[in-house]
Amino acid sequence: MVTTLAALLLCGASAYTLGIQHARAGRISTSAAAMSSVASPVAADAQLSAFNAWLEANSIASSKVQAARLPGWGVCLIAGENGVQPGDTLLSVPSSLHLTPSKVQASPLGEAAAPVVGGDESALLALGLLAELGKGEAGCTCWPYLDLLPSADAMHGMPLLWSDDERSRLLRGSHLDGAVADSRAMILDQWAALETMVLPEHPAELFPREVFHAAGYLWAP
Repeated sequence: MVTTLAALLLCGASAYTLGIQHARAGRISTSAAAMSSVASPVAADAQLSAFNAWLEANSIASSKVQAARLPGWGVCLIAGENGVQPGDTLLSVPSSLHLTPSKVQASPLGEAAAPVVGGDESALLALGLLAELGKGEAGCTCWPYLDLLPSADAMHGMPLLWSDDERSRLLRGSHLDGAVADSRAMILDQWAALETMVLPEHPAELFPREVFHAAGYLWAP
């Protein structure tokens, strides 16, 4: 069984349970044996080992699955030696680990940013994610998960992160050129407002400058 982890741990309003019947077709193998040729290198992956330990410590992943890094898929869940059956619970994410717009909006961070972002859910999630990253390994309860998120450099397939020259060259003639340009400009305008109106009025502890910057704000959504 293989299913990508993507944003499962940072979304939702209540405890989230994933069963095999919810896994997308094309991402499933009934046992780890089918994946052994590509999954074996992850045994030496310290990041992944820490993530698996965190999943277990927080009772998130069942004993039927484990996280693995698979070429072309990123970090996924693979089935254990005995496979999985329809109806098996694979993930159960407690509400305490969810990052939601409403939770961020009600926090000191959300209150500080309210004059600029209001109820913009994408902006609130971006700010919340950056705030968690800003806590670092010692202060963030979900650090083993965040540590596995791809960097901006690794997200080379994301048009929003391309330079104007790259976007114009690669999307020339497509309606996506203008759509991406507009989205990028809107996010950067919003960041400029945060940088000039909000950040100077609040301590660096609330908006750690090593993560709260334009590049980070473009990456986080």
